[in-house]
Amino acid sequence: MRAFRIYTEDLGDRALQEVIKLAGSYLEGFTVYRGQGVWRGQSEASLILEVLGDDSLGRTIQGLAAQLKEALHQEAILITEAPVTARLI
Repeated sequence: MRAFRIYTEDLGDRALQEVIKLAGSYLEGFTVYRGQGVWRGQSEASLILEVLGDDSLGRTIQGLAAQLKEALHQEAILITEAPVTARLI
């Protein structure tokens, strides 16, 4: 199993709703966190979308990130991917 994260600027509640709407059209479930990041020396509010899935989810995450970049008018969006062990209890 893999953990995928998409990082983008938090442009307020409208951006959060756009992330949720777009992610919901690609994914069954996910988590969105608000944070504070730094990009090119400038501090900015951040949204981090996290989802767990198998390796094949990578293509979906790429497509979602590209749509978010366009919808949120971002210069760049960061995607991370890491192996995880997860279980539902």
